[in-house]
Amino acid sequence: MKNYAVFGNVDWDVSKQVTVTGGVRLNKSDRHAKICTQGGYGGGVDQAFRPLMSILHGGLVYPPLTASDCVTLDPVTLLSVRGGNIGDLDEKNASWRTGLNYKPTDNAMLYVNVTKGYKAGSFPMLSASTSYQYLPVKQESVLDYEGGFKASFFDHSLQLNGAAFHYDLPPTSKSAHRRFNLSSVFSIICKTCRNPRWTAASCNSPGRHYTACN
Repeated sequence: MKNYAVFGNVDWDVSKQVTVTGGVRLNKSDRHAKICTQGGYGGGVDQAFRPLMSILHGGLVYPPLTASDCVTLDPVTLLSVRGGNIGDLDEKNASWRTGLNYKPTDNAMLYVNVTKGYKAGSFPMLSASTSYQYLPVKQESVLDYEGGFKASFFDHSLQLNGAAFHYDLPPTSKSAHRRFNLSSVFSIICKTCRNPRWTAASCNSPGRHYTACN
């Protein structure tokens, strides 16, 4: 498996209060797989293989399995893919993010983001009776719309964050419907430090928060 990526991000201060953000990541992945269910190590599978081949092919006699042979069958010929099922999965995509931040005051910020991301494709790792079961799962995309706010109070000793987001999933996804979530509904971070100057930050993913004292 080989992965390649090029990415960039830009923040543009339109004014003291408004910042436009944007970023893009170009991805390329090359996956090569040689997979099968091996039966030459005993356990009775290798002993059952020859009678099964004889039944499927009109009494023809096939050589016994070796330690590295596979019992996975080609669904068309019904013959063992003894050397393993070979597959390639080469994919490209461009994930991106754009957003707008608005700071009405020094202690508050409103933001909206639109992000498109991808889940990489893969080959299934399982015991398979036919090579059809080893067909790769192709990449899937998701489009995320998010809006929220961040506000601090009492000389930055209390921070209140809130976010709402909406996912658009592809029809092929198991969860083939649109989702709407309200992040937690809100996240509140309050902490006392020896140094009264401290900051609290919350990542955009709901339920994950990080605080740090300066």
